[in-house]
Amino acid sequence: MKITTAVRVFSFALLLVVSACTSTNFTNPDIVTVATFNMEWLGDGNADDKKPRTEADYKRIAAVLENCKADIIGVEEVENGMALQHVLKYVEGYSYYVGKAGRQQNVGVLYRNTVTVTNPQEYMPVATRGERNRPGFVVNCRKGNFDWTMMVLHLKSTSRADSTDALREESFVNRREQAAKVAAWADSIITNTKEKDILIVGDMNDSPVRRNNPTLTPMTDNANISFLTSSLTSCKNSSWNNIDHIIASQSAAKRWLPAAMHHYNFLAEYRAEEATMISDHCPVIGQFEITSPDND
Repeated sequence: MKITTAVRVFSFALLLVVSACTSTNFTNPDIVTVATFNMEWLGDGNADDKKPRTEADYKRIAAVLENCKADIIGVEEVENGMALQHVLKYVEGYSYYVGKAGRQQNVGVLYRNTVTVTNPQEYMPVATRGERNRPGFVVNCRKGNFDWTMMVLHLKSTSRADSTDALREESFVNRREQAAKVAAWADSIITNTKEKDILIVGDMNDSPVRRNNPTLTPMTDNANISFLTSSLTSCKNSSWNNIDHIIASQSAAKRWLPAAMHHYNFLAEYRAEEATMISDHCPVIGQFEITSPDND
């Protein structure tokens, strides 16, 4: 399995950092657990950090990672490898790859030695507005009989900074453009390569069930991929739509174990002032069986 030259991937913008990987036995050998976690301005400890953390904060973030019980986690809003090292010194067993084209908000993956992860590359077409956007991050993965290509995303947000109708509409247009690039990437993998198993995880900054100004329609209308977590609501308020998602190609979706889908709601475990310093997102976690024969 490989990402072919037919897929326009730019590797020159990649910062590759790999941490020590130690043995772990807690994961189920018959499943792979996949998660996505926006770590909210996880900085490298320098003076320019947007959200400075203490060692106690890093320990709590590490505890959240440990409690996800995940083989692989797509991570968002990570400044660089040093930022991850501040956390990973308090939790054993994770290696990582992280990009650099997103400046202080990069995406990447954390993974345990229970899963093989290769060929990390930043996918620049998702950064439709250059430095104003973050590229996708693509890796090839395998555990058991399941091999897949995975993209980690952090799409354009609509934030308080979008203070006018025009600015809000611009963010909607931008995110739709990004969603179209992601859908086209999925189509290109399925059509032009032998790989039929694709996972897309990350912070979509929108919900696939939104009715007013939906921005993910290029992905939700694409017959090749499905939002597996569309029914999941926010960990902060069950009446809010969730914006962090796991998406799969139709082939990979056949392995999905829907009963295992959940947030890790650390908000219920920490005082508000502690939880605030962990993140403004809860990890979203799902599982796939890996014992069925590989179909591609």
